[in-house]
Amino acid sequence: MNTIAKRENILNLALPFPDEKSQALTLYLEQNGEDLERCMVESVEQLYRKTVPIAIRKYIDATLRKQQPEPGKAPLEDESRPEGPTGL
Repeated sequence: MNTIAKRENILNLALPFPDEKSQALTLYLEQNGEDLERCMVESVEQLYRKTVPIAIRKYIDATLRKQQPEPGKAPLEDESRPEGPTGL
């Protein structure tokens, strides 16, 4: 199984996919200047946009923006905790 991780370390996926297929996919993606991780992240993002209603996506985007520290400012301990309800 391959583990795919987003750079922000938000989500790790373990996929049941044969090693031979994974190696071939990686080889041909690299030959075309592509990266498996980037392709998977783009695919998951497309699935997210297709599946999650826009109102929920807007709420999540606003919540994530609140959690990001201002440039040049170290995040405070309280700022790193999610605000509001933990479940939707």
